[in-house]
Amino acid sequence: MADVKQDKGVVGIANVGNTCYANAAIQLFRHCPEWSSFCLQGLAEKEVSDPSSNPAKVLKGYLDIIKPLWAGAKPAYIQPGGFWQMIQEVVTGTIYDDFLRRIPHDAHEFLTWLLDQQFMATQKERNFTMSEPKNVNDPQETMAREAVKSWIDSFKKTYSPLTDLCFGLMRVTSTCKGCSNQTRSWETFNMLKVQPGEGDNTLQGMLRREMQDETIEDFQCENCKNRCTITRSQSIWRLPRNLFVVLKRFNANGSKRNY
Repeated sequence: MADVKQDKGVVGIANVGNTCYANAAIQLFRHCPEWSSFCLQGLAEKEVSDPSSNPAKVLKGYLDIIKPLWAGAKPAYIQPGGFWQMIQEVVTGTIYDDFLRRIPHDAHEFLTWLLDQQFMATQKERNFTMSEPKNVNDPQETMAREAVKSWIDSFKKTYSPLTDLCFGLMRVTSTCKGCSNQTRSWETFNMLKVQPGEGDNTLQGMLRREMQDETIEDFQCENCKNRCTITRSQSIWRLPRNLFVVLKRFNANGSKRNY
């Protein structure tokens, strides 16, 4: 006999009419172990400030669907009727009401929406403090403090338990070819897009191709005040605990990729 404990949580979601894109997104998101544990312990609901808001309704609908998913064991599946009733209530009249049409949709778009809604449902203003610098002349410490300050500024008014689980930080360095001046900026992200190509198609290889240096011409340099060519390079400074990687569906000319 199969080990019931080993099969725990191996449960599917019924397709109720071209809803496989949503099923795939839900299954992906619910396999973020820390967030699923947080939800199943009832802790996510305690983070909600406004239970009547649409994001809170989405969170509740998500909780209602993952509880039976984790309670059952294979072979089994659940009917997501209540979840789609919630979807109809919250997206009607919004830019997302196309989800109500029973046609194939983009799983990436639905995953982004689902993550955003749960993030907004649980976000709150938080107080963060930074310790005093140990060595103000250390360039590595200076850069690290820049990164931490950017992270705090991005989330201090909208911090959610999902912040550390699903958001990363990118360092962007711009170098002026005229005066060699370098400037740094920091960008948060919750998903990375890649595409297979020539050469190394491992995840690391695709990420390296995606983050190759970019040349921008006729750029106004803040240092030399001239219109110059700059080189823009980016690198991952901080990875989230759960990284969503998306394969690009379309080529530069708009044609669809077939993977």
